[in-house]
Amino acid sequence: MKVILTREVKGHGVEGDVIEASRWYANNYLFPQHLAVPVTPDSIKQLEARRDALMKQKAEEAKKSKAAPRATKIGEIKGGTVYPEYAGNNDGFYYKDSEAFDRQEGVCYIPEAEFEDEGQPDGGLDLNSRPGYTYQDFLDVCYGNKKLAHDVFDLVDWQCPETVVDELDADELAEYQITETDIMKASTPPSQALPSPSLAAQATVARGAVVQPGPSTPPTLGQER
Repeated sequence: MKVILTREVKGHGVEGDVIEASRWYANNYLFPQHLAVPVTPDSIKQLEARRDALMKQKAEEAKKSKAAPRATKIGEIKGGTVYPEYAGNNDGFYYKDSEAFDRQEGVCYIPEAEFEDEGQPDGGLDLNSRPGYTYQDFLDVCYGNKKLAHDVFDLVDWQCPETVVDELDADELAEYQITETDIMKASTPPSQALPSPSLAAQATVARGAVVQPGPSTPPTLGQER
């Protein structure tokens, strides 16, 4: 017989699932324990009403979580020196500025490892010597994906952003539409990237050398071949 589970039953399903059960099992265990009800027109209506109520509840909770303001700043900067702060909940000492991240201006995060006296709230760090992470740094670490950069920024609470991203598996990255090609591009060492001719020429001129046209560069008017 078909029954509707009113609570989770291990090995059978969760609340709201319609399962097939033997009459013996239903009458001697499921019904007496109030774990299920028979499938009837009334129970189906109650099930649908219950599902609608749960969906509305989840939607309201999602709105509240999005509307809930995140901590504006953890730690502070005084006269070019950054002072971390202990955030609690087993987190470490770090500096984090959500407004700087949202504005995409300046340093927005410095992990615990960057501070000279790790774990010491009064261990200041010269902002000029160790600049920390900007919004663009988060974007670079996250393969240029803005949504992932935002989520990683929200998540970090002492560790380096690279550590968080490295722990994501292929399925989790796929949710952000990040492919293996994106990862390969990001992992290519800068030394393997060829500069454009114009930039190479500028660099040569800056060193005081005369730029000679390459084999693929057509000669200019009046230039000997």
